Amino acid sequence: ISINCRLLPWTWSPRGDKKTSLHCDLRQAKQISSFSYPEFHPGQVAEINVNGEIVGVIGKIHPEISKEPVYALEINLEKLLAKKTGKMKFKEISIYPEIKKDIAIVVEKNITSDEIAKTIKSNGGKLLIKSEVFDVYEGNNLPQGKRSIAYSLTFGANDRTLTDEEINPIIEKIIVGLEKTFSAELRK
Repeated sequence: ISINCRLLPWTWSPRGDKKTSLHCDLRQAKQISSFSYPEFHPGQVAEINVNGEIVGVIGKIHPEISKEPVYALEINLEKLLAKKTGKMKFKEISIYPEIKKDIAIVVEKNITSDEIAKTIKSNGGKLLIKSEVFDVYEGNNLPQGKRSIAYSLTFGANDRTLTDEEINPIIEKIIVGLEKTFSAELRK
């Protein structure tokens, strides 16, 4: 398997260390049989490709080396660090805690979670950091043609600790937006 990856722009960690991330799209992994790594289990190894150059390998260690399931990642840092990453962007990490709230809504099955996420984001304002689906349910307890999608909403600010009094009106606005846009119902 060959995995295409891209190096994200360099940033600074809270300790002042320079760091970057490797973003790999596993949906575009390609089966390739032209490479061999004897220390890895055949068929359970992947090359890491950044901008057309192999910079590493990841996989399960061969059972002749280890009877236990052991996985390893090897990256050639010289090759990786030589990659151009574009303009560096920096986003300050907040010293204040995030607040997580969960909501579950019932919608028509044909409504995608992407459409819902866009509505959540447009109604969430600046304090909504992210929203993630953590459960999808379709079953006997729901009307025909409906499903329940549960989201974890993360709120935060860089200048203060948020309170429920600040977050609750935003959640209410998100729910009203979902009701208007999708005829969504809050699952109780």
